[in-house]
Amino acid sequence: MTVKEVVVPAASPSPDTPAEGAPVLRSAPEPTFLQVFTLVLWMTCLMVGLLGLWLQGRLMPGKPPPPKVPEPLPVQAEVIEVAMTNERVNPAAADSLPPPPDATSEPPPPDAPPLPAVAAPGPAIAFAVPIEGPVRIVSAARATAGRVLPAPTPTVERLVYGQGTTAAQPQPVYPDDAKFAHQEGVVGIQFTVSAGGRVNDARVVEPSPFPLLNQSALRTVRDEWVDSRWVPGRIYLISIRFQINQL
Repeated sequence: MTVKEVVVPAASPSPDTPAEGAPVLRSAPEPTFLQVFTLVLWMTCLMVGLLGLWLQGRLMPGKPPPPKVPEPLPVQAEVIEVAMTNERVNPAAADSLPPPPDATSEPPPPDAPPLPAVAAPGPAIAFAVPIEGPVRIVSAARATAGRVLPAPTPTVERLVYGQGTTAAQPQPVYPDDAKFAHQEGVVGIQFTVSAGGRVNDARVVEPSPFPLLNQSALRTVRDEWVDSRWVPGRIYLISIRFQINQL
């Protein structure tokens, strides 16, 4: 078998294929998404920081000026001349000098009325009573102004129950509940009267142990008792006894 040689022509170089020995130009890689996100994040932080510095400079007031310190007033000095002497002062002579005149302790003229005696302030004086005009300062025991005389104690006239008329002193009602409970006792009623001998004020001053007896006695004296012999303004006291009759 006969073998024929076939010559294959070489392919002509394409315009995009670089010639042998020429430098090869490579294109730059495209940026990734992470790189773009990082760049945008850094730019955003930078803009926020610049905006904050700008707002701080606009909103914060400026530093106040230091307060003015007032100037000190000039000091005025006065020179006093003092004459020194070697003479000694006798203490007895100094004590014998008359005291300075006092307007409050000066005795009144012969024709003037005596001044009121007022005690000097001290621990024994609880309060001061104002007095117009000149006064004499004396001790608290000799003071006459401001003394409070005790009020006279009113006289209480005690009446005897049963000695008056039945119309003037009707008998109080014995409560049924007090009878059933065998409650007995004495109730002291103090009262005053108005014109005509009518009782206008009454109260229990010596109560018994039982409220029913106290209320009955007070109600009867206050609402039903009238005696023209009683003097208005005088205080009367009467004792009413509640006792169950033993048959």
